[in-house]
Amino acid sequence: MPRQNYKIDQLLTQLIKQNHTIICQVCKVYYPCDRYRQMDLYNDIIYRIWKGIDHFKGKSTERTWIYRIAINTAINHYTTDIRIRKNISITLAMEESLPNEEDNQLITELYELIEHLNPLEKAVIYLYLDRKKQVEIGQILGLSETNVSTIIGRIKSKLRKIKNLLTREWICVILS
Repeated sequence: MPRQNYKIDQLLTQLIKQNHTIICQVCKVYYPCDRYRQMDLYNDIIYRIWKGIDHFKGKSTERTWIYRIAINTAINHYTTDIRIRKNISITLAMEESLPNEEDNQLITELYELIEHLNPLEKAVIYLYLDRKKQVEIGQILGLSETNVSTIIGRIKSKLRKIKNLLTREWICVILS
């Protein structure tokens, strides 16, 4: 039976307008090069917000609730996606907002490194790069603050190792 509740529709519209940027950023983190998958993920996130809006109890802020839905939906999308992408580069709207070529190159490199992380690590690093406190990251992902701190440390170490490995591979290719 379709919803006929005008207040819920208004609240949904307001939530989407207020959190549009968050939802778009989550979509870009999980599908940095595929605009169609981003749109599909965006629509799925909106659907899940609509479906769950009746169940929102106010135990967290609306923003935290939206983050949680967006990231959980993105993880679900990502893990069920049967096509594995090998080469990732950032070519979307983010490039338009970058002030110069050097920053663009650094962001592209960061996203390429992040592509090697598992879905939970991607969620944690995305929230960390979005300057969320470890307590808030834990609330969004259902983890303890200590767990988040440990995961962030491991992610940083993992990204350094991946960067070093990729750099060595490039040097070998150039020298051969």
